[in-house]
Amino acid sequence: MPDSTSCCRAGGGYCQRCDLLVGLPGLHVVGVHRDDAGLRVEVESARQEVMGCPACGVIAHAHSRQRVELIDAPCFTAPVKLWWRKRRWLCPEPSCPVTSVMEQDPDVQPPRAS
Repeated sequence: MPDSTSCCRAGGGYCQRCDLLVGLPGLHVVGVHRDDAGLRVEVESARQEVMGCPACGVIAHAHSRQRVELIDAPCFTAPVKLWWRKRRWLCPEPSCPVTSVMEQDPDVQPPRAS
């Protein structure tokens, strides 16, 4: 039986308590690491999400994830780095000028922010 006091041992799912603590709607915590450099929080969007190609509207296919590192305000006396595992989508339409699209969320990473 899993330890009922440990919120991060949910079998294969996301931890609602960790998500609530981080407070990024639409993103889920998949890992938290602390070392001498500070706190690193890894987040990703849910796996079942559907995305239409922004150019042609055809349903795109989830292809991979790319990690983007964002610097955040200190938390719990430690510097914080947010590692967002952004999803890459592929458009299957051969006549579409867009071949792939990276997941975007202006509440997490405003345009041109790094």
